[in-house]
Amino acid sequence: MTGLAYSWPLQQAVFDRLSTESAVTTQAQVFDAVPSSVAVDVDYITLGTEDAKMRPEGEICSVRFDIVVHSPAPGFARAKAIAAAVTSALDAAPLVIAGARLLNLRFERARAARGRGMERRRITLTYHALIAADG
Repeated sequence: MTGLAYSWPLQQAVFDRLSTESAVTTQAQVFDAVPSSVAVDVDYITLGTEDAKMRPEGEICSVRFDIVVHSPAPGFARAKAIAAAVTSALDAAPLVIAGARLLNLRFERARAARGRGMERRRITLTYHALIAADG
């Protein structure tokens, strides 16, 4: 199997968790790709960059991925509250990954930055997952 065979089910599991967790969805919309119709004054979350690679010891895939919080708010408070809800949602219970087993999901870092235009604040959360073949 390749890393992509594991990364797609992981992305689906992360998206499903975030888009069904009320602590997240009451504060922000969740998108894989932002539709052109999204209002410019809304907080939202996107699934960001990803790096997936197979580990040399066998059928274990290492996936490092970003979740990005976008906010039009003038300060960081709202974006940080959303980021905290995302982290809590992913820590709450193990993700169910189709055809694979999540060995570990670890929060690595958060980077807060000023955005451009209507996106005044941006927080990038980086996670690392280890995934193995199911069975």
